[in-house]
Amino acid sequence: MDRGILVQLPKPLGGSRPPLTAHSTLGLGHQTIDGISREHAKRAAAKTKEEAGADADYGFRLYRLEESSGQALDQLECFDTEPYDTSFTGDYASKFDLNGAPSHDTVLATRLVKDGYGLTATTKKVRPISHELNVCVVILAASLMSG
Repeated sequence: MDRGILVQLPKPLGGSRPPLTAHSTLGLGHQTIDGISREHAKRAAAKTKEEAGADADYGFRLYRLEESSGQALDQLECFDTEPYDTSFTGDYASKFDLNGAPSHDTVLATRLVKDGYGLTATTKKVRPISHELNVCVVILAASLMSG
């Protein structure tokens, strides 16, 4: 399986030439380099899927790196469910929504990075009784080997 990391800064298009060339090529009005890169990745995946016809994951992950405050990280460590619902059915994570990213994804990615597992750790969803949890496969494998 091929993996790669592409870093694109959200820099506005512009300069001495008008950005119409990039816009016209994609037929979209992207205003930043990273917007063009996302569209290119989607189109390349669609073309590869059409040509290969293989049942594979043609997706990609998009991370927006933001400096998180110590307060936000503290809230990940210990959160108060009282204002929401003690049975965890409330939306206790919505305060972590970030630039359109769902709070679940933000919290999970932040936690994995903070714990040293990076951005590519594999997680699996488990439903022990009535609540769905994300389990990091690395942590699960390590605990199975030690126990």
